[in-house]
Amino acid sequence: MTFPSAADVPRNWDRYLVGAWASSLIFYVLWFQFGLPASNADCCVVASAHVVCLPLISRRMTPAALLGICFATNGLAIGFELIDLVFDILVVRDLPVHDGQSSISARRIAWLYYNTMLNSKHVNFGIAIILMVGQFAIPASIMRSSLQVLGSWMTLFAMMVAGNGAYLLIVIPRYNFIRASVIFEESFFDGWSAVILAHLWLLFCQGVAMVVLCHIARPCLEHQRIRPKACS
Repeated sequence: MTFPSAADVPRNWDRYLVGAWASSLIFYVLWFQFGLPASNADCCVVASAHVVCLPLISRRMTPAALLGICFATNGLAIGFELIDLVFDILVVRDLPVHDGQSSISARRIAWLYYNTMLNSKHVNFGIAIILMVGQFAIPASIMRSSLQVLGSWMTLFAMMVAGNGAYLLIVIPRYNFIRASVIFEESFFDGWSAVILAHLWLLFCQGVAMVVLCHIARPCLEHQRIRPKACS
């Protein structure tokens, strides 16, 4: 199995991807301004992520290249989730942390982590890139892949919607309160079990996505062993 080249993609599909890109940009800017709300700097971060990911919908971006990008960002997303889970579990277990001199509550430690991390523009930019790659690379691959792997890309799309949907609806609103706070409050972490469940669900979806990506890549890798230029 070989991937189709960008020249094989019908031109009229591109305008749908451009429309999806523009709609996503407008949605996120409006959501950040009136839904969360977020600062103008946050809008610049998400707008910059859209600009960086714009080449993903170019006809020159082949499914083989998109596959590699999806591998990288999915691995990065799993790393993010595993780090967050350390603090989520700390909150749920509610065990104090000792620094050798005094005890600090688990919720205070988690607040220090999330308040610092969520206010870091480079972290938010990285998360936005991960979300944008899923939103644009997967639909572009669905349109440009052969029928042999179309079902696999559709599975990836379903995992993206299910995982990111739960993250945006459950986790982001809770994060926003912590992010905007300047004083620690225990109540920020009440009912945190819903957040950890959303993180676990997203991690499950990312794990399934990694397995599917390996399934898509396997035929191409087998071809490369026989004909090194087959998937170039």
